[in-house]
Amino acid sequence: MDNEIIEINTDRVNPPQVGDDLYTNRTAIAEMGQTDDSAEVTIIVLAYNRLEKTRRCVESVLRYTEGINYELILVDNGSTDETLKYFKSVQYDRKRIIHITKNLGSLFPYLEMNLNTLSRFICVLANDLIVTSNWMENLLTCIKSDRQIGLVNPVCSNTSNLQCIQFPYKNNEEMQRKAKAFNHSNPRKWEDRQRLITLGSLFRKEALLTCGWPVGDAGFFHDFGDDDMTFQIRRAGYRTVLAGDTWICHDHDLIHGEGKKPGEFQKSLGYWESKLSGKILWSGCVG
Repeated sequence: MDNEIIEINTDRVNPPQVGDDLYTNRTAIAEMGQTDDSAEVTIIVLAYNRLEKTRRCVESVLRYTEGINYELILVDNGSTDETLKYFKSVQYDRKRIIHITKNLGSLFPYLEMNLNTLSRFICVLANDLIVTSNWMENLLTCIKSDRQIGLVNPVCSNTSNLQCIQFPYKNNEEMQRKAKAFNHSNPRKWEDRQRLITLGSLFRKEALLTCGWPVGDAGFFHDFGDDDMTFQIRRAGYRTVLAGDTWICHDHDLIHGEGKKPGEFQKSLGYWESKLSGKILWSGCVG
């Protein structure tokens, strides 16, 4: 049997150049996988059950991501409802569907994605998010303003970390009207943060390449995963910015811990509490 030959045509690709700085070289590497018809943004919707929320999320992306060249990746992460059937029905030309047969956690689907095939900017949406007018345009304006911004995140409802803005509204139409009035690009509302709750985050591809894909330690099943992700990007020399000029809806009951069993999630914290209780944490340096 003849050996298989895999040919990769790189005739039109420009490699990093001697003398270029760190960020220029990283950008050159990130652009290697791009072609003339590549989308500017990859929007990934990650869904596990909650079909009605998934539907609202996807429909908001299709309606309010205007004037942006984007591809849409719909991930059914082992749902047991009709999520896959719905994804197949979504009408959008640049759509891909990933179907995971059994839920192995939110990180697993990204292990199956080739980062090199994704766009220069990558947005990850949980299925309980509803996007709004000008959301992506504003986030792109922010992240493009400085090549050292690796992550930008909108403000939203039902979150913590001083990222929460609550609008009173009676229905989706009123919510969208108020969001449209709010979402006007304004650099004075951009705030560098050491830590971000990553809801609706837009990433720069070279930041993800530098930190490793998928970014984040799989050991953080839920608690502190956002901290870890933000810290990794900052350690790579990138800024992490909260875009206070862009609001989206987080359709989630944060106060009552929707979809969680508090006792179960406390176990991961309790392990370290028992290990560290009454002990001195040494820095590793001996005087």
